[in-house]
Amino acid sequence: MEPTQSTEFLDLLSALTIQTDLLTAQRAFPHTLPIGRQLGLSAYDSAYLELAQRTSLRLATLDSRLAAAAPQMGLGVLTCQGN
Repeated sequence: MEPTQSTEFLDLLSALTIQTDLLTAQRAFPHTLPIGRQLGLSAYDSAYLELAQRTSLRLATLDSRLAAAAPQMGLGVLTCQGN
């Protein structure tokens, strides 16, 4: 990546309204770990499912394995047309 590209990326990123979820770390062992064990997913992927479930939001992912796991938890998946 060229320096100008990384600068442009950081500018775009800083324009987003990004919120940090403070509960994810607290819920790792009692909630996220069991999800990963049940569905055979990494802690990283399980954290996305736990967050989507807790916030009642659809999961946005291009990861086919993660998208396939979402309905098993009663979650919808946000799809991207044209990909």
